[in-house]
Amino acid sequence: FEKKFPNRFFECGIAEQDMVSQAGSFAKEGFIPFVHSFSSFLTSRPNEQIYNNSTEKTKVIYVGSLAGLLPGGPGHSHQAVRDIASMSGIPNLEMIQPLNEIETELAVEYAVNSSNNIYIRLCSLPINFPFNYPKKGSIKRGEGTVISDGEEIVIFCYSPLIFIELWKAKEQLLKNNINPKLISFPWLNKFSSKWIKKQIENFKHIITIDDHYIEGGFGEKFISNTIKNIDSSHIKVTNIGIDEIPHSGTNEEVIDYHGLSANKLKQKIIKLIKS
Repeated sequence: FEKKFPNRFFECGIAEQDMVSQAGSFAKEGFIPFVHSFSSFLTSRPNEQIYNNSTEKTKVIYVGSLAGLLPGGPGHSHQAVRDIASMSGIPNLEMIQPLNEIETELAVEYAVNSSNNIYIRLCSLPINFPFNYPKKGSIKRGEGTVISDGEEIVIFCYSPLIFIELWKAKEQLLKNNINPKLISFPWLNKFSSKWIKKQIENFKHIITIDDHYIEGGFGEKFISNTIKNIDSSHIKVTNIGIDEIPHSGTNEEVIDYHGLSANKLKQKIIKLIKS
């Protein structure tokens, strides 16, 4: 974009507050500004300015990269595991984490056409998916994508990195005759109760997985916005995520320590079945 439209690209350095304020001014003039920084910085330092833009109904699209627990090397200052909570109190703002490049393109298209402010949360590590993603021409607000069908257990996850671990965990669980249904759910704060009810009505267990602190994360919002609207007396709900300050190390060490590796997820799901 910078090479093709140099007059429409502005590098603001580490002045996130100024960057977001500038974007608000451009929005007032009829432009659609995209604002980018690392998620840990974009959702914290200029949070006041993001709130002001939203309450003044100036349309801005925020793109946060390096979202979530990984990479584990830079340490907890760069591990964005509180950004969903930080952005949750902002009105007129929708949060999306696309699973792959297809959903990223669809999310950008949705963001441009939405009347709301948008926060697109991106994983920045290279990923090779071990499964095929269904072809689709759009993403529907509050709906996900069934990646693999199953029975008894249905799992909602939005993080590409964790989803790969989840897929590996399912491959191991199948050897124990446990076959969870896996749903990629890119919407972090918008939920279609009708669509979700259809996905979970015949299941005994619901698991949500957060690449974020459990407190203030996707799982809490999922429960408060969807479970209350359906008869869930027969359903057990479990939230899995980060419950302490994230550790630093190799990606493999960090994801395993916090219980989000394939083996740790498998153990947690088996324990849930037996409880």
